[in-house]
Amino acid sequence: MSTGYLHLAYPSHPPPPWHASLSVFRVSHFPLGVIGVADCSKPDTPLTSVQAEFHAALERCFPMESAFPLASRCYAFEEGDENSQLNMASGDPRLVVIPSVMGNKQVYVGTLISELCAEVLSNFANLAKAFESASGLAALNNQQLPVISRSDDLGGHFMQYTFGLPKKGRPSTISHSSSANNISSLRDSMDTVPNGTRPHPHRATTGIPPSPPPGSGSAGIQSSPASKKRTTTYMSASSNGRLGKLVADLFLLSGRTSDAVQWYVESLAQIRGPQDIIWQASALEGMCVAEILDLWSATDPPLPPVPGAKPVWSDISARLEQAVSLYSRASPSTMSSPNPSGQQLDTESPALSLLLCQAAMRHAHFLLAIWSNKGMGRSAVDTMLGQTPCQPLSLTTPSESLYHRMSSITSIPRSLIGEAINSAHGPHMMHLLPRDQLQVLSLVAAMFSCLGFRRKEVYILREVLAVIMDMVVSSREEATAKAAKAIMSGEPKSGKSPAPSNAGLGIAGAGIDVVGSLPSSATGHGTGTVGVRANVSNDGNESVLRVVKYICDTYGVDLSKVAITRPESDSPEDSNEEVKIGPVVSEEEDGVVEAFGWPELQLGAVREAVAIAEALPDYPGLAQFSLSTLRTMDAHLTPAEQLHLYNTSGRAMATARRRGDPAVVAYWAGKPVLSLEITQLPFARTPVKHPMSDLEPRSSGDSAGLLGGRRDPFIYNPRLKSGSASEALIVQNEAAEFVITLYNKYCFDLEVQGIRLSTSGPALRAMPLSTIIPAESYRVLRINATATEPGVLTIRGIRAQLPGGIPQEFLLPLATDEEEKRADRRKSILDAEGLRTKVYGLAARPEERSKRRQSLVEAAKAAPPPTQAFLTCKVVEEQPLLRIRRTTLSHGAVMLYDGERLTVENISPVPVDFIKLAFDDSSIGIAQQALAEGELSVAEAYETEYNLVNRPVFTYSGITNQNIGPEKKATISVTCFGKLGCAHGSIQLSYSFVRRPRDSPAEVFYTRQINHPVEISVFETIRCRTMDVIPFWNTDEAGLEDSSRTSFTEKSNPDQWCLFSVEVSNMHEGPFEVIFDRVQDVSKDTTKRLISPGATARIILPLKRLSLPQEVTTQPIPTLSDRQFIVSKEKLSAIEEREQRELFWHREHLLKSVKAYWREPSSGREGEIWLRSLRLTMPMLRALQAPPCKLQVSLIRQEGDREAPTRGVKYVAEPSEFYFIRSRIINESGSPISLSLSYVPAYLGLMDSALFDSTISQIPLGPLPGGSSIELDTGVCFVDSGLFEFRAVLQAHGQSPIGPLDNTFSIVVE
Repeated sequence: MSTGYLHLAYPSHPPPPWHASLSVFRVSHFPLGVIGVADCSKPDTPLTSVQAEFHAALERCFPMESAFPLASRCYAFEEGDENSQLNMASGDPRLVVIPSVMGNKQVYVGTLISELCAEVLSNFANLAKAFESASGLAALNNQQLPVISRSDDLGGHFMQYTFGLPKKGRPSTISHSSSANNISSLRDSMDTVPNGTRPHPHRATTGIPPSPPPGSGSAGIQSSPASKKRTTTYMSASSNGRLGKLVADLFLLSGRTSDAVQWYVESLAQIRGPQDIIWQASALEGMCVAEILDLWSATDPPLPPVPGAKPVWSDISARLEQAVSLYSRASPSTMSSPNPSGQQLDTESPALSLLLCQAAMRHAHFLLAIWSNKGMGRSAVDTMLGQTPCQPLSLTTPSESLYHRMSSITSIPRSLIGEAINSAHGPHMMHLLPRDQLQVLSLVAAMFSCLGFRRKEVYILREVLAVIMDMVVSSREEATAKAAKAIMSGEPKSGKSPAPSNAGLGIAGAGIDVVGSLPSSATGHGTGTVGVRANVSNDGNESVLRVVKYICDTYGVDLSKVAITRPESDSPEDSNEEVKIGPVVSEEEDGVVEAFGWPELQLGAVREAVAIAEALPDYPGLAQFSLSTLRTMDAHLTPAEQLHLYNTSGRAMATARRRGDPAVVAYWAGKPVLSLEITQLPFARTPVKHPMSDLEPRSSGDSAGLLGGRRDPFIYNPRLKSGSASEALIVQNEAAEFVITLYNKYCFDLEVQGIRLSTSGPALRAMPLSTIIPAESYRVLRINATATEPGVLTIRGIRAQLPGGIPQEFLLPLATDEEEKRADRRKSILDAEGLRTKVYGLAARPEERSKRRQSLVEAAKAAPPPTQAFLTCKVVEEQPLLRIRRTTLSHGAVMLYDGERLTVENISPVPVDFIKLAFDDSSIGIAQQALAEGELSVAEAYETEYNLVNRPVFTYSGITNQNIGPEKKATISVTCFGKLGCAHGSIQLSYSFVRRPRDSPAEVFYTRQINHPVEISVFETIRCRTMDVIPFWNTDEAGLEDSSRTSFTEKSNPDQWCLFSVEVSNMHEGPFEVIFDRVQDVSKDTTKRLISPGATARIILPLKRLSLPQEVTTQPIPTLSDRQFIVSKEKLSAIEEREQRELFWHREHLLKSVKAYWREPSSGREGEIWLRSLRLTMPMLRALQAPPCKLQVSLIRQEGDREAPTRGVKYVAEPSEFYFIRSRIINESGSPISLSLSYVPAYLGLMDSALFDSTISQIPLGPLPGGSSIELDTGVCFVDSGLFEFRAVLQAHGQSPIGPLDNTFSIVVE
């Protein structure tokens, strides 16, 4: 058996009938042989039925008069031993039975194929003889594209060929002498071509290896050497170069390339006329194919290109380019006769346009094979013959550098190949029929894809989709018209529906008339009919939609942005599948959306995509395209377009569900939630956190709360500041309200369903909500939820879904400092990446740029996973609930002061075992603000604090029974004090169930509060205006009546007493009696006075002078709050600070010694007079302060050392007599004091009438020990009569805390 090569192509479909005009011009375009494969595994399968079925299939594919195929075989295979009795003999030699007992079927099948090829080659001779006849030569010369047909039936062993129309006039061939009816029949047959995919013209070529394995028995054809050159007498005699070109084609198909080239050269010499342009172009193509076959069959590899020399492939490329140019100049020779409508139909233009497109594609494929294989090598030739694909197509993502490197190696730029491809795409394609247009455009798009011209590829793919959709719509309309015509003619009575053969509802053939949209009268029957909707087939929709997505993706539009899923259950609502948003923040959420492409071009492609999905129809794809467009292109869509896409998607999903498709869409409307907040509980239901230490009794009382002070000794404590932040609290088994703010950015009303909270921690029970968000507006929703167990509840965000979609979770993390830093760092990395690298073309698409950002990926891998902080709230244990049942106040108001009783009731099933009252009034806030500002002096701050602590508006004596069971009541008594300046107040009752059973001791407990407001009206009654303190011996200046002066003078030791006086005014409309009491010791002095309305009286009360030890008067002014560091705003000296402390402590003891009250005679109501508004001055202090030393002055006669007589309080002396002024100083303190004594005359002239034996000014007495005394005599003689008044002044020196003491005495000289 000789060895050789056999190139076979296996097309999946026969050529369409309208290609019959190429049956002579291009024999290789038609199938030369047909192989049928039959299964004879069943025992009862007769060979006659197999043979009949094969002939019927062959007749369906090829018309009876068609000249092709030249040979056919049917191979029937046996399986198993059941068919051992099968008759191996067959009457038809074209039916071959392959028994199951045959060992190596591969060798036998190869032999059978070689026999088939031998028959094909033998029929080439019959075909050539047919053209050498007179009729064949006439057909070749008279027609530009002659047609050949077969005259005998399929059962003949020899084929007799005729030219022109078949005898039976079947619409399988086309000739120029055909009538308009035949042309119309051709159009009808063109529409009835089975729907299938056209095989790729370069895919189905198969080469048999040159060295088959031993014993394989593979059939082959030996390449015969070049035969002797035939004499040209035949050519010159016939003068027909077309016949030479046809013979050359047959030689080329037979594998005799040298003979084929010789005949092509001779035919080219004869074909020179303008009517032979296409024949000349075809001959040039044949010569190129023959040369490529010779290169493939050569044993030696091609030599490498010589620098500067012409490439090997240049001549072939030039001839192919010349052929394309010749095809482009060809024109139809004649026009067919008019059809019944009067229009002329061109029958040659489609064939000429197809030849031009094929030639251009052949030229482009030749250059592409060389370019993709980096030169004219064996691999390039294999690619040309279709044995291997183009190399860039075999790569997943070829780089741009690879394209440039291959262009530089082969010296074939991509633009040159693109120009060759563009030669197939032009106005001439309008002459092609839809099937041919689809084949050519698909091949053009594939070549542009191989070159990396993505934009040109998608441009051609858009035309491909246009052709496909035109074919779909046309076939659908024709099928509908045929169905209507069949119904009108009554054909459905046979039980078969004239509609397209689809599954339908399964009732066809059941004796029910099937109608479409026609009325009942159109059927011609009086009985009722049932309408049946044919089930739409979705075969091929996925491939078309994949092309649509590829086009839009190239333009920068992601039509798969919204995912379509099909859950296991039929109902989308039952699906638990949820799409969650991860912690990684996308560019869309950051507001950094990179723009790419022209919006106008993108919108055009998107509109086409939606129209294609709607025309197929593919309802899930239509919804996906519409919603993806809304999500990605909403900024460029008009309101009308947005509404149209939204309504289209809704109708598409409804139709899909109605037809049983469980497809659901993901959430597509972006992130609708803007904020999530927890509504604060009402005051009566808000729990307040307390440590367990608050249950312990305190000695300091509640003064700290009134004064607004802190227990922290530090002025600034950051820990206390951070820990004082309010924590959201909700109560177990009680409804809590969450406020959600939603936003709709689209220009139509958006319905959102299944809105619920996404939480972690304790279980939360809530009903999902649904709402409609108006166009471009906000919507605030309030969700009531109940926590069923205590703990820390984390609110991650919300979950929501759109109609017909699946739920999606939207996270709402808190804006922490860490998140802001991470976002800033990510933004800086993006900016750095954009400045470092510059991209262009399709590489600038956002998804492509994100792939190239390796630094982001590496940083994300190296960095720890970000921790997100979410909104949290504390779910406390179930709490009791009290309410105020009744009160003794009328309308919640009180006049002056009064007692109030509150009755509270427990309306919850939880008992109460802890109750505490707190009060507030309008005067507290003002005082606390003044203390907080710090502008008060130390003494003023003490007075303000004293007023807050010791004069509260509300007081209560405590609660004896704090246990209130469920549905029980308790009464609490509260006392109200009338405080001037207080207009309103409140009683706050805190309660809790503290001693509940727990597994472990708790550190904190929670209380609830009830606030009862009280309106207070306080009227001013008595006002103390001024105060004065004078020495007791100065009663003459006090303006006292004689009776009062007499009672005061009855006091023993008058130097130990002083007088306290105050002016009191009645500010009310009725008279009031004022009572002042001295409470210094056991004895009690009381002064009463009735003051008329508007009158002012002066009240005088004797007081014992105060003698405070130095340890008391030197103490700093205290504070009643917990504030440790109080600095006075005034800068005082040491003396001023000492005087301030003396005044403060003596005033405090003075106010403790005097108590004042008022009483209304008519009603008996009484109250306290506020004396702390009075101020103490330094003269008052000296009068109030008991001196530490006592000074006694007397006049002693020198003779007899006796005291001079007195007249009242005055001494009587004689002139010119010698006397002693004796002063006795007693130190009643416990410490020594350095003193000095001075006698100061009342007037200056007094010293002229009195003579002293020593100085009378600053007489030093030395240090006087405590508890001791000293006497000092000073001699004096009065030389004149008269009244002499002196003032003895005793002063302390050094650090003595006492001031000057004086004693005035008078002497009458007679």
